[in-house]
Amino acid sequence: RLQSRCQYNRTAMQICSDIVKKDGIGGFWKGIGPMLAGVVPARAVYFSTYNAVKNAMLPKFGNTSPTHLLSAVTAGTATVTLINPIWVIKTRLQLQSVAEVSGGLGATGMPGNATYSHESLKPPERYNSSLHAAKIIMREEGMRGFFRGVVPSYWGISENAV
Repeated sequence: RLQSRCQYNRTAMQICSDIVKKDGIGGFWKGIGPMLAGVVPARAVYFSTYNAVKNAMLPKFGNTSPTHLLSAVTAGTATVTLINPIWVIKTRLQLQSVAEVSGGLGATGMPGNATYSHESLKPPERYNSSLHAAKIIMREEGMRGFFRGVVPSYWGISENAV
């Protein structure tokens, strides 16, 4: 919330006070559902894939660095591929909230009237829920819409592998 509100020159205490006034104590946990909907399956996919690949490689290659490296790369690739649709939906919902609160983000990323470098970045209509967002993405962009940003995510796999 500190990041998504685009509120500059405000202390953490001021922002926390605003959250409590607007949403009560529960406001600090607002949005935890979509976050957990992505993190829990991502970790489940990652660790189960890592373990399966490692166990398959251990008899032939032993407990060596290449065994762990290949296990990590395979697990990362599986995680990114399977979980990216969840992250796309979560990100679209978050960006929509930022645009609503700030009046849109200008070309510089600062609050102001929204301008979009590409029409496909602009949400076609307000998403009411994760399921609603998924339906709109599928209708407007097809399956490819769920895999926007997947290539840079594949590059990030190297971070987990090392």
